[in-house]
Amino acid sequence: MNYSYLLTLLLFSFVLSCNSVSKNYQLQEVDAIASCVQYQIIDSENQAINLPKHIVQALDCPPLLDLTDGVLTYLDGSTIKLYRIKDKLDAKLFTMHEGMDGISNPAWSADRTQIMFVIINQNRTHGYKDFARIISLKLTENLSVLSKQKFDRPVNYVCGSLCSSHPYKDFKYTNEGISFKRNNNIEERPGEYEVIVLED
Repeated sequence: MNYSYLLTLLLFSFVLSCNSVSKNYQLQEVDAIASCVQYQIIDSENQAINLPKHIVQALDCPPLLDLTDGVLTYLDGSTIKLYRIKDKLDAKLFTMHEGMDGISNPAWSADRTQIMFVIINQNRTHGYKDFARIISLKLTENLSVLSKQKFDRPVNYVCGSLCSSHPYKDFKYTNEGISFKRNNNIEERPGEYEVIVLED
């Protein structure tokens, strides 16, 4: 029996299996004071990963935070950004006006090429035609914004210290476009779902 061949085969199989394991990342709560929570990101071995200083700061009591498929959505001042952990790619999406009542966590499309947010602006300043604005972004592979669409609609939201809509419950991508739930507290068709057809 050729032991050298067998050893080479085993070594090749081991390397192949190591390379096929993808790192899964999760947000982990580190500390909490009242309603303020501090997070860190851990890998599949429950080890905290090293992050740039501005992202560590963004994980401390964040008004917006999401980790989907290794891509962190976070707020840097009033700018919404994405950070892809595997290649440390940091990308800017857009900057919010000051004085907004809140912003939702994102809803992603199934193929992860689109991302959507709801901004709450109850006073309808800055040209808002309704008290909520849906912002839908189409992204390149490098997380650059390919196109941006805005829709002012009466999306459902709740308020505490900040206001927010629930992604995948109050708004989400569908095969037809964007589905959103009308606000529960309005007179016209409260709680009903509407669809916005997206143009290519």
